[in-house]
Amino acid sequence: MQDTTEIEKQIEDLQSQKANIEEANFKKAAKHWFTLMNAKYESSSMRTPQYLTFCRVFKRQFKKLLNENFDVVKIDIAKANHFDQYGFFELKNGHIFYFSIGDLRWNKSLLIRTAENFEDYTGGSNDYCNSEDFEKFMADLKRIVK
Repeated sequence: MQDTTEIEKQIEDLQSQKANIEEANFKKAAKHWFTLMNAKYESSSMRTPQYLTFCRVFKRQFKKLLNENFDVVKIDIAKANHFDQYGFFELKNGHIFYFSIGDLRWNKSLLIRTAENFEDYTGGSNDYCNSEDFEKFMADLKRIVK
């Protein structure tokens, strides 16, 4: 018969191994915002280090993506909120778009729609970009914005 302290020790060891694997997987994913968008996030009432990493990587890389693919004159991405991210961007032709990534813990999609200005959170009709495949995501984004 096993002692409960031995079983508790085994459980503790397994939990530690699991945490180390999850941390390593997140660090690997942290190289690209799209991969981070589909990562597993711990549910919390506070902003977690993983979510803050996503925000930092997303802001830097999404701005670069927009500038490389569209004639952008202005990009405004909101400060880290609570497991979601949103913002606006304006093209040289005057078209403004609102985008929003839902709660990363369970709603991993990017909504995008036209907007009248950088305070128009209701704007045009909703459209979504594929969140499972980056090439499909880019095709959707180009179709919506162009």
